[in-house]
Amino acid sequence: MSQNDYSQELTPEIREKMRKNLIYVGIFSIMMLFAGLSSGYIVSAGDTFWVKYDFPPAFYISTALIILSSIILFIGIKIAQRGNAAILKTIVPLTFILGVGFAYFQFKGYKELYQNGAFLSSRITVSDGRYGSYYELEVDGKYMEVDGNDYLIAGKLVSEKKKKEISALKQETISKHCSTITVLC
Repeated sequence: MSQNDYSQELTPEIREKMRKNLIYVGIFSIMMLFAGLSSGYIVSAGDTFWVKYDFPPAFYISTALIILSSIILFIGIKIAQRGNAAILKTIVPLTFILGVGFAYFQFKGYKELYQNGAFLSSRITVSDGRYGSYYELEVDGKYMEVDGNDYLIAGKLVSEKKKKEISALKQETISKHCSTITVLC
């Protein structure tokens, strides 16, 4: 039994159209994934159980590096397509270096998040399955309030230094006294 080779029946125009359609489907899929994740983030960020952390500056740097890397590679490819292939000897290593810088600042940003107490999984467990219950944190005899990304004690904005001191104290307390904290709502 022989197999038919249908690829011979396709004209170059039809093959090109098929390739373009696959690229359009891929781009649309990526856009829809991004839209879904973005809207999920926006909805979750508005809920009461969302934990807010300051965005590490390393993430801004890594974003700038990956955008710059993409632009340089795009320009380099366009120049090479116009006949100057020698430019690729400069563009490809430069793009690689910017990519390594991107990875470095991503690790640095996630390390900073981890050091500030933002874990992908936490040692704090909600025992009865409810989120959004109110809890209080007392600092120096006064209660700390959270307003968006701002932390207030007695109505006054908490400095970055004070936030780090409170975070360090929290980590020390968790390490000393227990391996798991159960929050009872």
